[in-house]
Amino acid sequence: METQEDGQALIVFSTGAYKSALDEILAIFLRETGFSSRAVYDSATRVAARIESGERFDIAISTDDILAALAAKNFLSGARWPAGRNDVCLAYRTPLAPPDILAPEKLRAVMLAASSISMSDPKHGGGSAKFFVDLLQSLDIAASVMPKLLLTAGGQGAVPVADGKVEFGIAQTSEIAMLAGLEAVAFPGSGVAYALGISAQPHPASEALAAFFSGPAGRAIRRRCGLA
Repeated sequence: METQEDGQALIVFSTGAYKSALDEILAIFLRETGFSSRAVYDSATRVAARIESGERFDIAISTDDILAALAAKNFLSGARWPAGRNDVCLAYRTPLAPPDILAPEKLRAVMLAASSISMSDPKHGGGSAKFFVDLLQSLDIAASVMPKLLLTAGGQGAVPVADGKVEFGIAQTSEIAMLAGLEAVAFPGSGVAYALGISAQPHPASEALAAFFSGPAGRAIRRRCGLA
């Protein structure tokens, strides 16, 4: 049940890729403005579904195409702010040499030789898992690689690599940036553009948060968190 404080707080729906950056941004925003906020994290597809089902929100951060679709259905006020981009990456432990995955035949060889790979469970609707499954199918190696997969909770695809449980992990740039001892190589063509949108019935602080998010301090935090 929402408390009175929850009802007054600015509610931000966001994909899990933004958690590290957004938690820090919202904490600074509270200190500087006095406006409280509450972040709700979910996959990009579920963020859209929750908004379309009528859940209250004031700001949404998701992929640019999803926000464009929400704006077309009048769930957003119309204006959208660029929120950087995220690449789907192959995470590995340092100081190992970076795997060569730029050419399809080399990527295919790396995937077939890998002993184990982790990624978030596709049932959560995460973009990195969908991209990787589609990639395996396009390379015609899904039957060989899928049995090697260790599935994780959403946004945790690289954690088993950092813990030393698997050889490689599939995760977004922002997720890998927060884990010590990991490096990553981006899959070609995997970049996803993100955006911030304001509800058609916004909170009084929505414009101020959007401006802070897009300003110098917000950009510096996002860059450090792998969301340049």
